[in-house]
Amino acid sequence: MTATRILGQVLARQQVADVGISRCVPSVPAHDIVEHRHVEAHFIVVERGRYDSLADGAADADLREPLLLFNPPGTEHHDCFAETQVLEEARFSAITIGFAHWQRLSRDLRLPGWPVARQGAASQRSLQRLLQVLHRPEPSAIDADSLVAELAGSFAADIERTLDRAPAWLRRCQDALRDDPAFALEADGLNRLARSFDLHPVYLARAFRAVSGCSPGDYARRHRLERAAAAVASTSRGIVDIAADAGFHDQSHFTRSFRAAYGIAPAAYRALVK
Repeated sequence: MTATRILGQVLARQQVADVGISRCVPSVPAHDIVEHRHVEAHFIVVERGRYDSLADGAADADLREPLLLFNPPGTEHHDCFAETQVLEEARFSAITIGFAHWQRLSRDLRLPGWPVARQGAASQRSLQRLLQVLHRPEPSAIDADSLVAELAGSFAADIERTLDRAPAWLRRCQDALRDDPAFALEADGLNRLARSFDLHPVYLARAFRAVSGCSPGDYARRHRLERAAAAVASTSRGIVDIAADAGFHDQSHFTRSFRAAYGIAPAAYRALVK
């Protein structure tokens, strides 16, 4: 199951494992949309209508083409259809990815840690594939997995091209921070990380932010929380044990960090997805 609430009248919906797919008519006018947070990663496909978003690339959107947006876990925004848009004439779809699925996906793909929008042939193909899955009587897991993989791949491609132009050590540095929490949790972590790549820590920190869009600590923290969120959603393990495995001092520390990232406490999130 997924926990993300869709602000619209649902025309069609499929839930396949922890991937939720909905096609909707917007039902909340722009002046009633307040800043809100989405716990899970999701894609929005604006089929038609003028849509206002602060995602990178959305400002230059062409109304004649579908607009595809990616929002990583914990995105906080007030994206909405424009005040001048007749809501009944607009259409959008949302694909929400539960944390267990997201954890598997993000291990294989480098995805942006910020909202991104794109248009073009890939967006048109994504809309067609999405509608095919929505209108199948009983879509299989491979249908949903393929759709999510295609959508994610279109956004990962830009990150991969950036990494291809970056120093070779930077990709390995990301892997180290994702897979070995000791660099982020133990004393002198940045210096030890820099020494492992024979770099000055100041240079590493600056180069890392320039390519990754965040500090090494933020990158490691994001992946620790995403792993923990997957465990909260997909297992029955105690929250205190999940917190300890993720490197948090205690359950209270974990709960505060989880709520700061996703806008909800771990126990409340588990109740929503079970």
